[in-house]
Amino acid sequence: IVVTAVGRERRHRRRHEAALVRSVPAVMDQLAVAVGAGLSLPHALRIVSQWLPPIMATVVGTAVERIGHGSSVVDALAIIGTELPSSARRSVAVVVAATRDGAPLGPSLQQAAEEARRSRRHLATSRARRLPVLMLLPLVTCVLPAFVLLTMVPLVVSSLDGLSLPSP
Repeated sequence: IVVTAVGRERRHRRRHEAALVRSVPAVMDQLAVAVGAGLSLPHALRIVSQWLPPIMATVVGTAVERIGHGSSVVDALAIIGTELPSSARRSVAVVVAATRDGAPLGPSLQQAAEEARRSRRHLATSRARRLPVLMLLPLVTCVLPAFVLLTMVPLVVSSLDGLSLPSP
């Protein structure tokens, strides 16, 4: 029972992290559009958080709340980075660095979106590479025994018919 609970928790955590990684490029693209339209980053975060998938809206909503309570934008973005998986943190780190250093946000957000897309592509590729390994167990337990039963057993039975038993 403990093993299934641990496995279920691990699958849930992996799915949660994968959903976060998949939604980061959309967040960065939407932020780039909002900042490109002339909004400040805090205001863009507030607007964008309304249009995000629920899993990402809670993460960005936490940062918007902290900014509303007086936290700096850099600290709020750093909090977003801590709540994301490591593969998506790099995208947020680019935005944090641009905000902290006063660099233009538009190119930084586009770079962050590209980095997030790269992470998402890497996640999909690694999942696709696991597929043949996962398919090995059903192949060995279902297909191979059926193959042996349908091809080898008739040959053995037909060869036994040709044998005559010695009479006593």
